[in-house]
Amino acid sequence: MAKIREIDKIKKDYEMKNKTKTLSEYMEARAKYEGVEWENSMNSFVEDAFAVGTRTFFGVELDDTGQLLSDTQQPTFFFGWTNRN
Repeated sequence: MAKIREIDKIKKDYEMKNKTKTLSEYMEARAKYEGVEWENSMNSFVEDAFAVGTRTFFGVELDDTGQLLSDTQQPTFFFGWTNRN
């Protein structure tokens, strides 16, 4: 039974990282654009906050699946980044 709980935790952790991966990639690019550094330690902060229901990070709004919806702090950069392909 303990093994099943451990597997479930690993699965939930993986799903959470997957949901916040795009945000982390976006924030890394935005930080570079702003001339600042995005610390890798921020990724675990974002994952933990997302897990408890936070959906806005540094002006960037996400839906429940982790899709980026908007960026109130850098809307022009957001438009360019989301339409880059």
